[in-house]
Amino acid sequence: MHQCTMASDDDANLPEPRLLDAPPSYAFVPDGMRNPIGRPSKYRPEYCQIAVEMGLHGKTIAGLAAALTVSRECIYQWARDHEAFSDALSRMRELSQTWWEDHAQAHLTAKHYQAQLWRYSMAGRFKDDYGEQNKTVDVTVTLRDALADAKPVRAEVIEVKDSKAD
Repeated sequence: MHQCTMASDDDANLPEPRLLDAPPSYAFVPDGMRNPIGRPSKYRPEYCQIAVEMGLHGKTIAGLAAALTVSRECIYQWARDHEAFSDALSRMRELSQTWWEDHAQAHLTAKHYQAQLWRYSMAGRFKDDYGEQNKTVDVTVTLRDALADAKPVRAEVIEVKDSKAD
């Protein structure tokens, strides 16, 4: 925050408030551009191809981040900043899902294939296609409507004989 000198009420001859120090040159960076303060980005366009290749082997974004020695948050930031990288990540997810589906198909007939483990893994990895879909439905019923729609039930008393008494 820049500090301003303030004119005193007693002295009307003082100049208008002014900045004590000029704003830094990076203060006028256009919208959408990163602030040049800090380290330069490690992003390289060739990371798009690396992401796609890792997807071909069923790898995840966490695996990509580890391979590029950056955090997952960095990967997501690159996707926000670079449309081509965002597209590559989408393709990576599709290819990874395909790899896991192919893996399951190839091993379903194996004697000790753990289908339940595969199912949970897929539900965690690919929630849109394999996660449980919890849909809620709002239903409002008034007691008057429920009673009006209810059919009368005739109760019958059934006589039970005690077989020991005979």
